[in-house]
Order: sequence, then structure tokens, then C-alpha cells
Amino acid sequence: MSRGGAVARELLGDPFGGILVTDRDNAYNWYPVRWRQVCGSHVLRDFEAIRGRGGTSEEIVEALLEQAHQKFEWWHRVRDGTLKRSTCRSSMTSLRCEVERLLEAASQCGVAKTEGTCREMLKRRHRVGSA
Repeated sequence: MSRGGAVARELLGDPFGGILVTDRDNAYNWYPVRWRQVCGSHVLRDFEAIRGRGGTSEEIVEALLEQAHQKFEWWHRVRDGTLKRSTCRSSMTSLRCEVERLLEAASQCGVAKTEGTCREMLKRRHRVGSA
């Protein structure tokens, strides 16, 4: 375990009893995958960074941003009571499939930095939060 991981474990306690929402830092890799999710705002920032790289990655990231904004819209509707959580969960299935397809495309877009970012996101796709 890295020093950062040891510090995170010390701060949170072991075991930490809840869902842990984090950035993509490896310091949290010790936490069980099923109880950890990547912060949606951090994912949006990653997409925004990709947008500025141009080329094919810019076209793909526009579609990724559209999917991310849809997810946030659904979640806000769950929170304000205008969408049932169960409906949101079932809608997320198709959204996740589309995001995964887009990340696969971006991981082969010809822009090295974007390819690396998207490969990392694909490795951790099971951690990207759900409603």
C-alpha cells in the first residue's frame, strides 16, 4: 500500500462503513470496489480537459459530456422527487453502455493523452457512481 493509501486508511478508519466517493487517486484502491465510486464532478473535469485537446477526441467528448449531464439531470430529479430512483437506475443501464462505448472509441482516437485518460476510466468504470 502506498503512503497515501495508508494515510487515507488511517483518516477514514478501517473498516470505513459507507460508500466512499473519491477522485481517481490510487490511494483509495484498498477500499472495496463495490463501496467506492468516482466523483461525478471529477469525471466532468476530466471530460472538459479532453475537450481542449482537439481532433477526434473533441467530438467524442462532446457526446460523453452529453451523457454525463443527462446522468446529473436524472439524479437531480431523483433528489427533488420528480423521478423514481428505480426508474433512474434502469435508465442508467443504457447510459452506462453508451459511455463505455464512447470511452472505448476515445481510447483509440489518436490523441495519446486522451487515449490514456480514457483507458484509465475504462479500467475503473465499475467505480463511476450510480444513483
